[in-house]
Amino acid sequence: MRALRQFVLALASLTIAAVIGPGPLLGQEEWRGPQDPCKVKAGHFLVTGATNHLRIAVQSDDPGRRESRLREAHRVLMDAIENRGQDDNPGAWYFLGRYYVYVGDGWGADSAFSKVLETNPECAADIAVYVDELAPFARADAIEAWQSGHIDSAAVLFQLARALMPQDAEIPYFMSMMYSNGGQFDSAFKYVQIGNELAGDDPDLTRRKRQAMLDIARGYEAIAFEDPAAMQIIESRTQRDTLMRAVTRDSVLLANLIAQWAGKPLRPDVQQAVARDSARLAERLAAAMAALPAAVEAMQRDSTAVDGAIGPALEAYEAFLVEFPDDTETKLRLLRRYSMAGRAGQMEVLVTELSTDQSIELIDLSQAGVSLFNDGHPAAAVRLLSAVTERNPYLRTALYTMCRAYYAMQDPESLKSTAAALLEVDPMSPQNLRMMAAAYDLVRNADSTRYWVAQADTGVGWSVRITQMVTMGPRTVINGTVSNISGHPAEPLTLEFSFIDESAAVIATATAEIPALARGGREALAVETDQTGAVTWRYRRVQ
Repeated sequence: MRALRQFVLALASLTIAAVIGPGPLLGQEEWRGPQDPCKVKAGHFLVTGATNHLRIAVQSDDPGRRESRLREAHRVLMDAIENRGQDDNPGAWYFLGRYYVYVGDGWGADSAFSKVLETNPECAADIAVYVDELAPFARADAIEAWQSGHIDSAAVLFQLARALMPQDAEIPYFMSMMYSNGGQFDSAFKYVQIGNELAGDDPDLTRRKRQAMLDIARGYEAIAFEDPAAMQIIESRTQRDTLMRAVTRDSVLLANLIAQWAGKPLRPDVQQAVARDSARLAERLAAAMAALPAAVEAMQRDSTAVDGAIGPALEAYEAFLVEFPDDTETKLRLLRRYSMAGRAGQMEVLVTELSTDQSIELIDLSQAGVSLFNDGHPAAAVRLLSAVTERNPYLRTALYTMCRAYYAMQDPESLKSTAAALLEVDPMSPQNLRMMAAAYDLVRNADSTRYWVAQADTGVGWSVRITQMVTMGPRTVINGTVSNISGHPAEPLTLEFSFIDESAAVIATATAEIPALARGGREALAVETDQTGAVTWRYRRVQ
């Protein structure tokens, strides 16, 4: 289709109005006039003459003769239309459209045939035969121009292809992807909607639809994360989390200090030291508690700013899920964005839906719950993470985040029971032991608070810290450290680890032998199994 390909090159400079020289698409073939029920007639001697020129061109096997006859047909038809009053003659436009088909001018063919159909709609089937010869080439050349970086040319050619193939849903999908690649997401969104209307439920177009819609959503999302509000919300969250940790830490320390020395006869110097330390902790705790409401308010304010920046991305993801309602990966992504923007109502709807979806991998669901908590939504985080621990009660990250959420919600009983479950999984972590202390501190149980703080400080004698569980080929390895925090030399220690799969079943066990450690000593920890499928772990002290 030589002329149309020349047209692509011409479009690079947007000289669309330029006349394209004839480059016949036809070889020697039989001439056919309008087919029933299309009844258009030449109606004028000049149109009849032009028709004869077209017929000779079609039937000729001489390229030079074909080209000259086509030029003459065009000249005569334009004279008839422009100078001889044939501009309302459908026959003149019909044969002009036929001429444009032969020379490969899609724009001319579309324009001429459109005028025929205005008054002779019964010619649609006949005209479609000729248009169908041009349409695939127009689309192919549009794609070629796009892939070559000639976006302006591609845009015009895609519009031509759309005019020639108005029911082809792939064309608006291609246009959407082209505009997404160029960062023009509003235009991309417009064309993906057109594509969706044309595609309906056609399974052959699923891949195109999915790619086009995700390109838009992720493009809008990338723009949102370049907005200063996205960076500000991170700073606000960090400030809030720092204050919340300070309140938790200092309230437990203060309660323990008061419980340890209250009612005891003290030497004056000890009494002064206790009073000084108590006053310092109380002052620090009061400052953190006083600053916390402003930090929470700032985060809420910044969430509103983020909502404005990320709104188009949310709408694009929502539109995607209308078309692909079973895409759990996108649901989880949208949930995190709702959380970031503080859209509590929409977030709750998704939390309810995801909590009952057994097809989602627990690790993905757990990570989403952690994100909800980090964004300041402890109740929603608990709902999601509770669904995780109902399916598998040994996921340490889920349990620990739930503890933090219950503390933020001031729910001591739930915190106590969740901390107990956490200690069943990871019993020698000072961090976990302090969660139990925090639960008793919420109800001002000084004796129990002091006991669990002491356990965290030195009571269990050992500090176990698991840093990662990683799968490497057929092997699953747990890495971490074991430290002696007892205040004196420690005897050797044996730990037994259980490797646990998605369904909470133990699929393998392995032991770690920790040698005797001096006070403050530390030993690297590594255990492994050649069983596959582990998603979490738990351990216990054997001796």
